[in-house]
Amino acid sequence: MKWRILLLLCACVLACASDDSSSNVGYFASDDPEMHAAIDSARATVGFFLERIADPPPSQTHASIKVRFGNDIRGEHIWLHSVRFDGGRLHGVVDEDAVDFPDVKRGDTVSRAPDEISDWMIVDNGMVCGGFTSRVAMSHMSDEIRAETDSELAWTGMISWAPTDSCIGAGTNR
Repeated sequence: MKWRILLLLCACVLACASDDSSSNVGYFASDDPEMHAAIDSARATVGFFLERIADPPPSQTHASIKVRFGNDIRGEHIWLHSVRFDGGRLHGVVDEDAVDFPDVKRGDTVSRAPDEISDWMIVDNGMVCGGFTSRVAMSHMSDEIRAETDSELAWTGMISWAPTDSCIGAGTNR
């Protein structure tokens, strides 16, 4: 399934340090500094994402957000597609069934305030912009798995990853 690889990359269960190699979920400790920095970067730049979904250029082939499900003890971050913004909240469709939260199912519609997202990603001209948590997850993968992951993302129009600071900013990539 096309979203399975995105879940592998990005359904980062921040409150659980388990390492189940049979699962398609990436696990990170709740206090992982790299993952916290990635989430902070996504939230700090969500305005760019909102501008891009409000008026996407013809070269933009994909847009998604990641949101957290769970409670204060355990959480699971899952990507949403078909994202829209109503001026106050982002709305999207859950890509995969949650692993640890049986009430969260693929196809559910979910909404969150922009400052509650844990990541965003767009693909424009073949370049991935955003995907901050995905970049962290990929930095922990072998070259072989990283290449396989990139090939699985081809359906989004992705050719390569843009440097994190190259596509975020007023008027950039237009």
